Amino acid sequence: MMKISLREDAKLNTLGKIAMNTVVSDNLKARLNIIGYRKEHPDVADYEIKNPVFVVGLPRSGTSFLLHVLAHDDLRFRGMRFWELNFPYPPPFPNSTTDSRIMKSDFNLGAYKSLLPNVEALYTLTYYFIH
Repeated sequence: MMKISLREDAKLNTLGKIAMNTVVSDNLKARLNIIGYRKEHPDVADYEIKNPVFVVGLPRSGTSFLLHVLAHDDLRFRGMRFWELNFPYPPPFPNSTTDSRIMKSDFNLGAYKSLLPNVEALYTLTYYFIH
């Protein structure tokens, strides 16, 4: 349904169509992989997350800054890296620098930056960026 809407309603140019097709396909693959992992490892539902902290706010209100400050407290908090959000399956090893998904995420970021060259005026985007 979303792909139909993107094709018929969004009025995307060729590059936009390719980009959105990739984004939707990657997200659907990730969702199916997570569902499969959950079926293979039902014990994951027994894991208790105590006192989660959610950082929410309006754009440009300091939420990213707060998230980065909290993530530096390794004993109590852990922020997700950009590459972990994009490719959540299989579960990442914390602080990994050799996972093949890092290179794929870095490549995708390079493509994104080439399309929006001024984006780094807002954020310094790297695969290890906490988001």
